[in-house]
Amino acid sequence: MEEREKRLYWYRLLSRTRALNQTLIILRQRVFGPLLTGLGQEGVSVGASIALLEKGVLFESAESGDHRTVCGIAVVKDEVTKLGRPNGEPGCYHVLDMLRNHFGKAKAKNRGRDGNIHWGCVKCNVIDFASSDMVRMASALCGYAEVLRRHWPEDFNKRPVGIAFFGDGAFQQGGIYET
Repeated sequence: MEEREKRLYWYRLLSRTRALNQTLIILRQRVFGPLLTGLGQEGVSVGASIALLEKGVLFESAESGDHRTVCGIAVVKDEVTKLGRPNGEPGCYHVLDMLRNHFGKAKAKNRGRDGNIHWGCVKCNVIDFASSDMVRMASALCGYAEVLRRHWPEDFNKRPVGIAFFGDGAFQQGGIYET
């Protein structure tokens, strides 16, 4: 991909992530429960996901997003898988599934009972954070990533990784030190 095309591609992913966050804010009155967005944090999740894509391990690696990064992860996974995954599996609709989760729809994976951002896609190695203490999911993600790595061929340049996102508040609780 040419440098200009690459920058436009990044810009499109960042813009789609920003638009998704802004849509959630605009539709706030329809969201059940708290609404946590990552407005202004698009570069964190999009950048990490694109780095994994460029290394060729996006589909094999595992990510655990928090409220600031889950939209970016969903947008990148949608964009990359819209025509299907490299191994021929059909693409997923991560953004649609995440919106169903936000708006408490019965077609969501949690059958409309969450209304928050506890969204994930196990098939695509996106681990949802199941607890409010987001840093605790880093330990689960580390274990999952270690299992992925142990079953991977010994090509050290293309081994899957695990990326956990959390903010200053979670970091200051001390849970990361325990993890």
